[in-house]
Amino acid sequence: ERLLKWQVLWHLFGIAAAAAVYYIGYHRVEKWVNVLLCGTALVLFYLALLHVLSWLKVSSSTLHSFPFVGHGAKTGAYRWLTVGGMSIQPSEFARLVIIFYLANYYSRNPRYVTSFRRGILFPLSITGALLGAILLSGSLSITAITGSVVMVMLFVAGIRLRYFLLFFIII
Repeated sequence: ERLLKWQVLWHLFGIAAAAAVYYIGYHRVEKWVNVLLCGTALVLFYLALLHVLSWLKVSSSTLHSFPFVGHGAKTGAYRWLTVGGMSIQPSEFARLVIIFYLANYYSRNPRYVTSFRRGILFPLSITGALLGAILLSGSLSITAITGSVVMVMLFVAGIRLRYFLLFFIII
């Protein structure tokens, strides 16, 4: 029953957030994409640092002294933040921020889509850093799903097929 209440609460929150973006307009949201990206990166690197410290066998009492340590810390997974009694998984928000970032980047710079350095390397270095932080925080599944979303975004943006195939050869 408690889990059902939380599910309903999160669904209502998601509907409210979608309605807010719809009524505010995505043009106002895209002005804040870089701020959202930096904030998300800070949170993800914080969780990655906690996970790396747990690998280095830092005592659990020391790790629990860090602020906002989530409930997964008991098992060694640092994917969750606890804020005000609520646990959130920042990597889920990171997926949305990455989508906003790539959509904003390619809509503002359509001429770079065919360029390797400015059209592929630059946006992938930023998204790759976020994916690396998600992976370091101990979530392989979310890293794979978010990486797949990035590949779809690149394909939809219209990058050259040879660059797209290069990633599959490397991976």
